[in-house]
Amino acid sequence: MEIDLPFLVVTNVVPYGIVAVLLALRRGGHVRRWPAVFLIVAALYALAISVAPVGEVARAREGWGVYVVLFVLLGTLTWISFGLWWLTYVAWTDRYRLRGPQVSPPALYLHRRSAPALGVSAALTCGLLPWIGPVTSLPGGAAWLIPMAAVALGSAVIAAAVNVSDRAPRFMLPRDLANEPQPPTQPFWVDILFVALMILFGAVPVLAIQASAHLSSRAVWLFMLPVLFAAGLVAFAVSRLVSRLVRGHRDSSDALP
Repeated sequence: MEIDLPFLVVTNVVPYGIVAVLLALRRGGHVRRWPAVFLIVAALYALAISVAPVGEVARAREGWGVYVVLFVLLGTLTWISFGLWWLTYVAWTDRYRLRGPQVSPPALYLHRRSAPALGVSAALTCGLLPWIGPVTSLPGGAAWLIPMAAVALGSAVIAAAVNVSDRAPRFMLPRDLANEPQPPTQPFWVDILFVALMILFGAVPVLAIQASAHLSSRAVWLFMLPVLFAAGLVAFAVSRLVSRLVRGHRDSSDALP
């Protein structure tokens, strides 16, 4: 079945409209139960499918059944992004008391303190993926992928920095952890620098090895492990050096009369 850009755009715009209607109804005191939510979603989908000015050729070739299924499935990533936004809200407000032991960084562990930031990163990435095709069809072509990739990668770097930092901004933490006192360690931007350098020092050599040597995926993984370990050591050393320089400058400034 042929999928053109207008069809792809409409199938990913419709979920935004449905969610907007549901939020408006919920704010007005309606739609408190899940059966009502599903009925409204089904009714709005039926309305959108019947009036959307796209897919005439697809309906003529494949029939209404295939067209309806594809109309719903093409919006899957957008619906997943909405689900991730909801999970982000749950993690940020600690709505269901999902509390666990707090392990101190650094670690290759995921801590609950980073759950909201990780949720935002995943939701942004899922929300952007369906728009790669429509955006690259605009004047400028693939150049539009640069800001999209910057948003996705930047949010991932910040989320990873929250995971290893002791001084992440309080609004990025779950509410119960935001009220806890923060230790006098390096600033948050130093942790962002550490994560960014680790990605840079780790990804660039691996990509260069894969592009130049034409190795298999298994061989690339064998090369990747020592490269990532070395990248982590270099990034850790650089970030701690920057932290010492910042702390020394701050102490000297405080010592001045």
